Amino acid sequence: MIDIVLAKSKVEQNSTENTENLIKFLQAIHGNNPFEIRILAKDNFKSTRSILRYGDSLYIDSSRNNKVKTTKYSAEAFDSLLTLEYLSSMGGEVFFTVNSPHYDAMDTCKVSDRHIKEIGSINAQFVDIDAPTEIKQNKIKLKQWKRSIKEKILAFTLSPSIVVETRNGYHVYWLLENGNTRLFRYIQMQLVQFFDGDKKCVNESRILRLPWFLHRKNPNDPFAVKLRKFSPSKRYTQEQLKVTLPDLEEETLEKVLRVNAETEVFESIEISSGRKKEIINLILNHTGQVKQYENKITLHCCMPDHPDHNPSAWIDSDFMWYHCSGCGSSESIQDLAGKLGWKDVLEEINKYDIDIDSELQLIKDHFVDVKDIKNLTLSEQEQEVVDSISEKVFVKLISFGQRINVKHKDYIYKIVQVLFKANKDKPYLISLDMGAGKSLIIDIFLQEILKVSSAFGAVVVAERREDVKRIAKQLNESTEKNTAYPLYGFDEYECLKNEVEGVKLNHCKGKSCPFKKECRFWNQSNEHQNYPVVVMTAQRLNLQADELRKYSFYYKDKNVEEKRTREMLIIDEKPKFSFIESLNKLEFEKFNKIILNSLKTYSFEGDLEFYYEYKEAIDKIKPFYNFYDKSREIFRPLNNKFKFSDSFWGIFASVFDYTQIAYQIPNIIESIIKYGGHIDAKNLENVTITTSHYNDYRRFKLFKTVIFDGTADIDTDYKLEEYQACKFEPIRTYEGLTIYTSSLISGSKTSMRNEDKLKAFCKDVKTVADENPKEKIFLPVFKDIKGIVTGYLKTYIEKGQILISHYGSTRGSNKFKDCSIVILGGILHKTENYYIGKSMSMSNQKYNTHEGTNCSKYANVRRFNDKNIEKVKLLDMLVDYSQEIKRSKQRDNSQNVVGKVFVFHNDKIFLDLLSKKFPACKVEEWIPQNIVEMSIFKKKNNKNVQSICEYLMANLNPGKDIPFDEVRYDLGLSKQSFSNTLKNQKLVAFLTSHHIEIYKSGVRKIFVQSS
Repeated sequence: MIDIVLAKSKVEQNSTENTENLIKFLQAIHGNNPFEIRILAKDNFKSTRSILRYGDSLYIDSSRNNKVKTTKYSAEAFDSLLTLEYLSSMGGEVFFTVNSPHYDAMDTCKVSDRHIKEIGSINAQFVDIDAPTEIKQNKIKLKQWKRSIKEKILAFTLSPSIVVETRNGYHVYWLLENGNTRLFRYIQMQLVQFFDGDKKCVNESRILRLPWFLHRKNPNDPFAVKLRKFSPSKRYTQEQLKVTLPDLEEETLEKVLRVNAETEVFESIEISSGRKKEIINLILNHTGQVKQYENKITLHCCMPDHPDHNPSAWIDSDFMWYHCSGCGSSESIQDLAGKLGWKDVLEEINKYDIDIDSELQLIKDHFVDVKDIKNLTLSEQEQEVVDSISEKVFVKLISFGQRINVKHKDYIYKIVQVLFKANKDKPYLISLDMGAGKSLIIDIFLQEILKVSSAFGAVVVAERREDVKRIAKQLNESTEKNTAYPLYGFDEYECLKNEVEGVKLNHCKGKSCPFKKECRFWNQSNEHQNYPVVVMTAQRLNLQADELRKYSFYYKDKNVEEKRTREMLIIDEKPKFSFIESLNKLEFEKFNKIILNSLKTYSFEGDLEFYYEYKEAIDKIKPFYNFYDKSREIFRPLNNKFKFSDSFWGIFASVFDYTQIAYQIPNIIESIIKYGGHIDAKNLENVTITTSHYNDYRRFKLFKTVIFDGTADIDTDYKLEEYQACKFEPIRTYEGLTIYTSSLISGSKTSMRNEDKLKAFCKDVKTVADENPKEKIFLPVFKDIKGIVTGYLKTYIEKGQILISHYGSTRGSNKFKDCSIVILGGILHKTENYYIGKSMSMSNQKYNTHEGTNCSKYANVRRFNDKNIEKVKLLDMLVDYSQEIKRSKQRDNSQNVVGKVFVFHNDKIFLDLLSKKFPACKVEEWIPQNIVEMSIFKKKNNKNVQSICEYLMANLNPGKDIPFDEVRYDLGLSKQSFSNTLKNQKLVAFLTSHHIEIYKSGVRKIFVQSS
């Protein structure tokens, strides 16, 4: 069957006979049911290959990680495919699933416990008997140990159906008649107890070694896995095995639970001891209690078909596990509560206790009304200046068609007052609503002050390069002289070398460029010193936070070195406080190769000082990228005083422009060494290091600093005790805003890349557009799908009804202010690594403040077990969602704007926060019909749901009704199956979207479709 050069065995070489034997072996266990062959490459983490047999077809996983049919099933086809996959794994370890999955529940070819527990097939009870470590290392002792185990297997009352010899022991199978999941794990644990088997070999989807392949854990000494006994006619009931084996002891159960606590096998619930008590009390309300000692609560079995007169059940409160030694039930209390319909228990299990309201109140408590800040008191003459500037703002806003209410006017006066009277004690924080005119206030304030004060100087920070150019141009035009200088990075369209020589450089050539004397970019670091006002991007502010002193002065006359002070620092939009960067193994290797080569090339007369300085730093980090555990792990700083030399940065800045990705890499390297971070390892190749630290902008105190941030009142980034936070409540409420949410569909970045889902999503966007033909739609999507979405919605985009953008590019933009509808094309989630990094930076790398970095599911929402990280995540997302919504017509604070927002989200905690940010808004359910139908009909996860949907679409018309019994009879469904299917969330959504309702007519229930 297999012809491998790697390490051929006699067993592997006998192709035809092996294929026949292999098929007989699998047929005896699975019959015609599905099964998976799983091939683990030599490096278990690097790649796993799966082959799924279902009916007359063979399936493999595509590059998009979904199962695809590859060929019809036959002995020859199976042999060819298995050979190909085995060769591709470079002679990996070959396993198979003993129990059969439910094909329709599977998205990929990889079987999980859920696929078997939900209508799969239990084919056998089995045990993996493995020699102790000290015996494995001695061939003579191993041989003796195997002989003793063989005698024990042969002596067992119920002779096994199949015995397979592995390198270090035996896999023993008892084939079943009508096996079920209820007794499966109980008997598995009995077998583990009796034969001292592998305690991890107890779950439904366990894979075991396939005979006729090599055990290659020791590549220098491979072992051919052998079929030692094959009696497929020997079959037993689970009851026979249960009564023959010794009763399961509590000690065994606890050992198994402990071994599997960190795996998905027993899916233990990660909750606090306080909540465990609450959950246990709710369970005992249903069951009653006999007695309790330490972590064990004894009770009568609660299974309806087990009359348990002598209490034989207990709950382990440490592992939250239910077990009955009488009937064999053994499952998590979550599964137990689901099976018995204990809604109160399920609600408590899925409840996530987190107090965001108190966190928000702590933020709000720092904000003070401007009239209560003593140093901002105005003299009569100062009041006249403030009034004059404010009036000019009013006039300009009115000329734009905005109405200004009393509260809005008062806020404008107060902001101009802050700008006029600010001092250097603390930076001032203005939390004015987006759309209230903050950019206009800044523009007019600067224009007017520059006209009346020849000594005034300022640093102004804007988010976008085009805003930097605009502000400088407006100030120069209003003052009719060169007052402001725009400071920004390399621009290929302004590059003189590109223009004259016709090349297409995307970064500066530096000292070697013949045009540097006339080059704006090359000379700007000196040129800005001749202007009272310098305008820069937020990116430059972040990168040069420690170098702000060089921007704190300018020269009155370029020919006379008379310094003047730029006293003000005005920042429009929040500066970047948390430095959070992730660098995966591929990027680490790629960019550091580029940087090292560049440093070598640009070295002066062969002096490699900076090359070696950088190389020494990255060599310290390299070992972290060989992290093997498939997990996350926090690591501490390597050297908390580390810093690249100023000379290194001088050379580096002459080689790379700050707009290039490579410019960031030394900052990341420096942060990893100085501040530590965490490693996220998916496998040996997919290793990401995330590092973070807090940028406290100490140099802000060189200036009278004023920061404008419309979401500062909900943002955890600010250490508010270090700021003078000025209180500006929302100018209006949002009665006209309706937020439509869909909790049925995942809006994750990965799921939105699915081609079929993307098409369906675009159809739903078209539906919204067609239902609102006079309204403009703002559609932000993920960057990597923007081109595809643009293609699908081309007509709507060309006629200007839909304005599309990608997340991350809309900050500071006013392009979407006329859009009354916002459709968020995916969940705004910055990755778990980002939120861990942000939380660490906010705590100043205090490692003991974090309980861990893992997540658990609560009511189908993935949350951090550490509530500090979860708070950071929720409030960060709230900031992002609020800003996207306020880029639309909702930025108009002069009136109650009618608008709609469509969003994918099933997080009730977050949706509650969003509704509080937009007080008086309405939240309603959104059913994106095309995506719902795509998920029903494309994914074959529930044929009953498909059948009912297809039947109703074919037979139901407005005004006509169809009885339940008629549908059930025509589809051949049992009452129980039909009743359970009607509870399916997507079927309920389908009925709602098609205006199909359920009514009771006498004793009968009927489907009715309204027009």
